[in-house]
Amino acid sequence: MIWKASFILYHELVLSILERDFELFARSLALLQETIGEIFSVFQGGAFTHYSQKAISVLKELGVLGVGQSSWGPAVYGVLKSHEEAEEVARKAVKILGEDTEVFIARPVNRGVLVKIST
Repeated sequence: MIWKASFILYHELVLSILERDFELFARSLALLQETIGEIFSVFQGGAFTHYSQKAISVLKELGVLGVGQSSWGPAVYGVLKSHEEAEEVARKAVKILGEDTEVFIARPVNRGVLVKIST
């Protein structure tokens, strides 16, 4: 599984970023999440924790390609192409999962890291 995760990371996910291919990025991210999740499945009861599984399934049903869980969950995320699409998916997800579901939309910071050395 480690080799599979490495392959996905370096040959699909990084390539998708270099090529600026959103669909490949989203699919690769989800596949990487599932692959890493399988490595820990013995400890968390599957590729995703039981806390995360329903939300992941709902996001997939709503057409979100790039889904995953943050660490051991229960935080779940999905990547979408536009803010408007994210708002629509968030509204539908809350309707399905229940009003007590917390959803927030974040925009990516599309620039590299800045390293500043102070003397």
